[in-house]
Amino acid sequence: MNPLNRIDLYKAMVRIRQYESRILQEYHADKKPAWDIGAGLIPGEMHLSAGQEPAAVGVCAHLKKGDAITAPHRPHHFALAHGVDMNAMTAEIYGRDTGLCHGKGGHMHLFDPENHFSCSGIIAQGYPVACGQAKTCSRASSAVGEGLDVANRIAASISAAASAAIDSISSADSSPSSVSAAA
Repeated sequence: MNPLNRIDLYKAMVRIRQYESRILQEYHADKKPAWDIGAGLIPGEMHLSAGQEPAAVGVCAHLKKGDAITAPHRPHHFALAHGVDMNAMTAEIYGRDTGLCHGKGGHMHLFDPENHFSCSGIIAQGYPVACGQAKTCSRASSAVGEGLDVANRIAASISAAASAAIDSISSADSSPSSVSAAA
């Protein structure tokens, strides 16, 4: 890999970390004096991926336009690394109509058909979805985070991908610095 590519990958990781840090600040800004998960400009739970940026940037660096990816319940790093519009994703997190899903999905249910990106709050749900995507896209990748002990779903999906000779990539990322934002 040439040095310019490494610098671009580093810049992408820094951009994602800065985004996550800012979302955490905004999330906590108006949840006090008493912690209320439903209060504030960003309602609900928030699963951040600080420390997992290299996994997302590294995987997405090998994907091409037209390739699909499904992300885990901590999806922001994969979304940004795969080219999802930051403003549309942020609007979705804030529940605004200009968001990717018109404010209905929140941060764990992002969907961007233009970039072939999806995610879900269900652990390891991306494997079966990626197998289906790989049949219509040139290639599909599924990433899972911590808590991926759903061996049957993963094994069945990998087996299906192998028997159908489809191009599917699997990755796992986990970091002790990833947080579910709380008081």
